[in-house]
Amino acid sequence: MAASSIPEHHCSTVSFNTCICEYHAYMKVWTPVMGETMDCECEPGNSSDPYAVAVIKNHIIVGHVPWLISAACFLFLQHDGHTISTTVSDLLIPVKRRHLEIDLNTINDPANDLEVEEQIWLEGWIVASTIGNDKEVSVYDSIYTSVDAEARHIIEKKFGRGSVIRMEKCPNQNGSCDCGVFAIAKCTCICYELKIPANFDQTQMRQHLLECLQQLQLKPFPKHMFNK
Repeated sequence: MAASSIPEHHCSTVSFNTCICEYHAYMKVWTPVMGETMDCECEPGNSSDPYAVAVIKNHIIVGHVPWLISAACFLFLQHDGHTISTTVSDLLIPVKRRHLEIDLNTINDPANDLEVEEQIWLEGWIVASTIGNDKEVSVYDSIYTSVDAEARHIIEKKFGRGSVIRMEKCPNQNGSCDCGVFAIAKCTCICYELKIPANFDQTQMRQHLLECLQQLQLKPFPKHMFNK
């Protein structure tokens, strides 16, 4: 990824290597091509990051500048004449997925289990659970509505080959940065034996999670309240 600046009185260029984030959320609208160059624009309406900087191709968002440098890039773009462009110089190969197992033996039957799957690069975080129904694996995904072959393989490795998988209705996230916190929120509902709400208040979820970590106790996440 190359960053280009054009100050008011002279031209200069600064380049550095980083990555375009959140391909998993935009893979249906963008196929990376080596050497292609795209512009970056501020995205002040992003609910997850007020300093978000989006990567744009043909007027469509296809990714974002990494969070660690987004604020600096955002402020840089606020100056007249300053621009940032990205050039695809490498295509990362998806790495093997990892999973985090949460022990819920103190809740319901010890045979029941719950999984949080981290589908790196191409997917996101999902929740798979047999709590309340040991004959089916309930899958909660805040981005996708189906399970791909790799996710199915991981689920069957945990719950058994030929497991019946059922996609459950759950809140959809806005943007592509909050699949992790959505997964934690859904796990929390399951642990408290609560019905997963139609919508979480996404603007409050990260702050709520921070407070839970500070207090060393997970509490149900705030719901989005609609005006009547």
